[in-house]
Amino acid sequence: MEDRFARHEALLGAASAGLAHKRALIVGVGALGSASAERLTRAGVRRLRIIDPDRLSPSNLPRQTALHEGDLGALKVEALARRLKEIDARVIVEARAARATPEGLPALLEGVDVVLDGLDNFEARLWLNDACAAAKIPWIYGGVLATQGMSLTITGRPCLRCLMPEAPPPGLLPENAEIGVLNTLPWLIAGVQVTEAIKLLAGIAPRAGLLVMDPWRGEFEVRSIEARAGCACVAQ
Repeated sequence: MEDRFARHEALLGAASAGLAHKRALIVGVGALGSASAERLTRAGVRRLRIIDPDRLSPSNLPRQTALHEGDLGALKVEALARRLKEIDARVIVEARAARATPEGLPALLEGVDVVLDGLDNFEARLWLNDACAAAKIPWIYGGVLATQGMSLTITGRPCLRCLMPEAPPPGLLPENAEIGVLNTLPWLIAGVQVTEAIKLLAGIAPRAGLLVMDPWRGEFEVRSIEARAGCACVAQ
């Protein structure tokens, strides 16, 4: 094992070298997704597929620390792919400037070992939940709002629809554009997501339950989630 990843080898053993041959899909490369992509690359995961339709704006810079002022106006996936190659020249990045849709997700999941959620709306997350359930691919939900973050590792059941069967109506929940977001929070949640992804890729059992944290208030807890009767994931 090369010295670069010696500390992960000491922790994970032979599974550390195997990370280079795994493929992760990151859906949405805003604050959460870009941080996850950077940390996966630094962990030795060398096959990444990233999807996001947006271009980098000045308001993104406080949270999307993998990107810089020189990237303003560029497609996030293209700027991030360049940055990841600077971190590790051997990483293979498939960058797709597109939105996650129910029709397009099955093709995006082909050949993928784990999926990380970098989305910013619940409807798309439920589409991702359903697509991953159908393909039997584990995925890791992550969300941030103001000073509160959440993460749930989903390997079958319970799934996100067990927690939230339908997306809330538009306008019911506040958005970060309205109430703001602590710029350290996405990195904390992305760190949790990537930790869970590494465990899954290394064949280690993931954490059970919904992690809820509010670092501003110093609050951290794991809430038990049960499979909901009638949820599609229960039948799988």
